[in-house]
Amino acid sequence: MGTDSGGLTAKTLTDQQRQARDRAAERTRAALARRPTSAFGSLRVLPSGRIQARYVGTDERRYTAPLTFDTLADADAWLSIVRGQIALGAWVSPDDKPASQLGSRMTLDEVFAAYMEEGDLKPRTRDIYTYQWERLIRADEPGVMDLGRRDAASLTAGDVASWRATLPAAARQRQQAADLLRAVLNLAIERTELKSNPAATSRRKTQGKVTRRRDPKRTFRLTREQIETLADAMPVQHRFAVILSAGTGVRFGELAALRRSDLTIVRDDDGEMTRARLTIERAVSLAKGPDGRRVVVEGTPKTDAGIRTIAIPSRLHDELQAHLKTYAAPGPDGLLFPGPSGGHLTSSALYGEKPGVRKHGKGRKHPSKGRGWFRARVEAGVPNARWHLLRHTAISEAVDAGARPADLLARFGHTDMATSAIYQHAAAEADDLLADRL
Repeated sequence: MGTDSGGLTAKTLTDQQRQARDRAAERTRAALARRPTSAFGSLRVLPSGRIQARYVGTDERRYTAPLTFDTLADADAWLSIVRGQIALGAWVSPDDKPASQLGSRMTLDEVFAAYMEEGDLKPRTRDIYTYQWERLIRADEPGVMDLGRRDAASLTAGDVASWRATLPAAARQRQQAADLLRAVLNLAIERTELKSNPAATSRRKTQGKVTRRRDPKRTFRLTREQIETLADAMPVQHRFAVILSAGTGVRFGELAALRRSDLTIVRDDDGEMTRARLTIERAVSLAKGPDGRRVVVEGTPKTDAGIRTIAIPSRLHDELQAHLKTYAAPGPDGLLFPGPSGGHLTSSALYGEKPGVRKHGKGRKHPSKGRGWFRARVEAGVPNARWHLLRHTAISEAVDAGARPADLLARFGHTDMATSAIYQHAAAEADDLLADRL
């Protein structure tokens, strides 16, 4: 009838396979729309194309089938069995059954495979989750406790605490691994493998908490002078990429996907540019291909909020005009910032080469100033600056200019103000000005 969830495997679908899956899912949804409203239980189509069954038990609680189904007929047949148990008074809540009777006894690796198949995840996100799982949860990292091969039903809060103690010291890495484990275990709860999440966290204060202070030497935003120096030090074809990113806050993946057709330019009677807008609806990322090598994948922005139209500051119009004339690829679909081979621009091509000593042949060395972003950031006096710092600067300048919260969300493609606040940094002289006003 159904396929045991433990048989699911994480795999990368080709575009053709994904399209076929989506077409089949649409046909199933159309059939579901014709399902009688009086039918027992409810059915829904998951992103993977499989069908999930749910029902309300005699205790007025909603339950989800511990497996998913290939067809509507299989799902309805399973619901009929449950309905018969209820009618005969033989039904028992899955929460009251011992773990040995809950069904498939999936391992955490199998739950993770189901999580990856059912999740609507970006290719790059899939790569990151797979890397974190294999290194920190399945424990390819020496000394880290292996949870992947454990039965999900046997996992306790004590096991999770012991696992946390073996993780590397990097705080962000630890938190990302814990978040992924918690999300996967939530799926195990939906599959009735668990009654509660042993990786759930509380907000209680703990002993030994270290106060983290902001590094006063770290750069959180750039000045206009630093931006101009960065732009001047870049290869001429990438000069406008710096200025545009600092002026609009577009992410690098969005920048690399921009085409001439994404530009809307308004001119006056004399042909002068009076308004220019960017429509952002695509983004590129690097993901592992079938052969294990990283390939450029063009998709949509990180979230639905990332699809937006933004105005380019008027002070950038002349630079935009010059860039379109000289460096953007020709044709309406030409890339605004083509890579060296004519395809999408990659971060490695933009970052270039670090300054230092290069080797040429056996024993021959000579110093190099480097090239690309690596060289530009040294010349601007911010040797550790990442490209994403341009986005931080754009958002901070928008706040300085008086942008309202709704304006910030719309312009920079954030889903909530908590995320937007991460990018907002006061200028060095802002506190002095505030004190003068007070």
